[in-house]
Amino acid sequence: MNQGKLILIKIGGSVIAPKLSGKKAEMRKDILKNIYEDVKKLKEEGYRVGIVFGGGNYAHSAVYDSHIIRTIQNLREEGEFDRLIKQLERRGKTLEQAVNEVNEASTDLLNESIKTAREHGLELKRVIDPEHVHYRPEGKEYAMHHDAIEGFRHAIEHTETIPVGVGMIVSRDPTFYGLKHKICSADNLLEPLAKELEPDMVIYATDVDGIYETNPQVNKSAELIPRGTFEKIEERVKSAEVTRIDATGGMLGKLQAIKKITEAGVPVRVINGTIKGNIYRAAKGEEIGTHVLPAHRPKA
Repeated sequence: MNQGKLILIKIGGSVIAPKLSGKKAEMRKDILKNIYEDVKKLKEEGYRVGIVFGGGNYAHSAVYDSHIIRTIQNLREEGEFDRLIKQLERRGKTLEQAVNEVNEASTDLLNESIKTAREHGLELKRVIDPEHVHYRPEGKEYAMHHDAIEGFRHAIEHTETIPVGVGMIVSRDPTFYGLKHKICSADNLLEPLAKELEPDMVIYATDVDGIYETNPQVNKSAELIPRGTFEKIEERVKSAEVTRIDATGGMLGKLQAIKKITEAGVPVRVINGTIKGNIYRAAKGEEIGTHVLPAHRPKA
């Protein structure tokens, strides 16, 4: 029996709000509807479910429009922060305004997703806000406030409401050359949730069929990696001489988050979330996409 199993699902922004040449994407409600049908079936069968959403082009367009991505990612040495802040101010924005714009865009995507879920008989509730997460540079990890984790746990265990979160910009502790912000993706949110909640499985719903050795959207003969430990999969990706962050359909940048999840003993399934029924099939144990095996404490 699979009743009671806990599944955490990451719905990639590229699945429901793909990045389109810097323009704000419309929500792909047809795909979101199919995803919610899968989730509803799982709930009806007794599964417990939590969801995190990638920001998609809602957040990404805001990040690039505000130039905050340059401020956060290009910081390399003392004094550079002040120069970048001045550049941002010349564009008529403070750093706080830029941060708020990005988080408001992520909230827009989440609110639209919650509204669509309600239309299909599911109740979703946001329980993770920017103030609940901060980045610890010394451990290169994201820490989540106890209240948010327990709010997630309570919703899963004691209500019919599905707890959700979304990628956003959070604080960092301590500051780095004056910078006090860090982009926290939905992948990063999964790390503390998986560690604390110990789900039976984490499902990554992406816009490709799994983890490939090379980018399947560029290389039509790219080989899908069906299963393996994180170390074996990482070895195959690296052996393909991947150099770009999106060289495996966006997977390379997610591998570090997947590594931490599997190190916590949780298996990960990376699947194509645009295909109807895939989330349900993965949760039921069908061998689709890529199955990343846990390092220890294997889940049934």
